[in-house]
Amino acid sequence: MVHSRSEAATTPTAPARDRSNAVQPEVSAARFEGIDAALLALLIVLNLTLVARIGFKWGTELMPWPDALEYSAVAMNLDRGLGPVLHFGGNTYPTRYTLGFPLMLAAVNPLLGDKPERLYLVTVFMAALALAAFYFLMRWVFDRWSAFFAALLMATSPLFCIMSTRVMSDVPALAVTLLTAISLLYAIQSGKEWPWFACGLLAGFAAIIRPTNALLVAAIAAAAVAAPPRRKIPAALAFLGGFVLFPAFQAWENYLRLGSPLVSGYAFWDPEEYKSFLKPFSARYLFQPGSEGDTRGN
Repeated sequence: MVHSRSEAATTPTAPARDRSNAVQPEVSAARFEGIDAALLALLIVLNLTLVARIGFKWGTELMPWPDALEYSAVAMNLDRGLGPVLHFGGNTYPTRYTLGFPLMLAAVNPLLGDKPERLYLVTVFMAALALAAFYFLMRWVFDRWSAFFAALLMATSPLFCIMSTRVMSDVPALAVTLLTAISLLYAIQSGKEWPWFACGLLAGFAAIIRPTNALLVAAIAAAAVAAPPRRKIPAALAFLGGFVLFPAFQAWENYLRLGSPLVSGYAFWDPEEYKSFLKPFSARYLFQPGSEGDTRGN
């Protein structure tokens, strides 16, 4: 069949795709609705009830010793202008721990009346924040009921509830790690640079709460390869610019107190066991029991 010129001119054709202006996925955080707030409030109340049933004796007495006692002492010395150190017997000693959790405690300590027996409330708050962040992350990635039941398991976990009553870094490290994951998801979906800076800042802070959290960089790099940002180099520079701030501060404090930016405070107290700063990243250290009476891995 022969088609006329007029018919050919009016025949619809598929529009060409403009790859340079391809539509990026929308940020879906707005899916968080009133029912989500109600479910989350229910979960937090349930968790706080279980935590209160356990009691706060270990928190008020700064147990386990010396760990919680050391965190609290460093925080108090920070507030008194002595620096992140231990001070007793007229002498000053470096702390075993990195500065992330003591900085959190020192920031809140004045609000708690400068009373170390109240510092456990920081962990209780961080537990609620971790629970909220976990629900929000699961809600964003999956759906409402997946988020609810996942967070329900977390809220009723005996170990999570027990550690929520103690002046220890486990629960705060979890909360900051979950916030890092949320900021990563937002950075990937938004196509902007500042969320990458925020993601790096949170990842860096997580690393000075617990040094093994530095492995977050590898996970974030893998996510960025799987879902590359629109502007790769600016995003990478923004992330690195945020990430280095807290570890650089930790390295400077290590240099001042220990003589080297790569020396752990543990090396001062047990130089034979902790002569390498890479020890916390070894598979043996990660999976061996935390102590003789603790069968969990480090």
